[in-house]
Amino acid sequence: MTPIVRSGAAARAGALLILLGPLVSGVAEFVTAAAWQDPPYSPLYNWVSHLGLTGPPQTAFGQVADSPLGAVMDAGWVIYGTLLIIGVFLVFDPRKARARSSS
Repeated sequence: MTPIVRSGAAARAGALLILLGPLVSGVAEFVTAAAWQDPPYSPLYNWVSHLGLTGPPQTAFGQVADSPLGAVMDAGWVIYGTLLIIGVFLVFDPRKARARSSS
């Protein structure tokens, strides 16, 4: 059986990117939530998706969404996804997975 997990420096770099992605998103969430002052952001009351809103304040389901740093949260999510995708392709070899499924 051919393993689909790579070894070496590329795989270690990929694993690091996979672990770094949530950290980047978490920091972006913390910074964006800290900047939200009126009304204060509460992770128990507000949805995390409210942090990514840009533009004028919006009200949905009785919750006011007014994220002053929505672009920071959006960038955090995009960077998280990008790091995850790159990391997965560095850790796993899709060519070996395809060859394994066809045999």
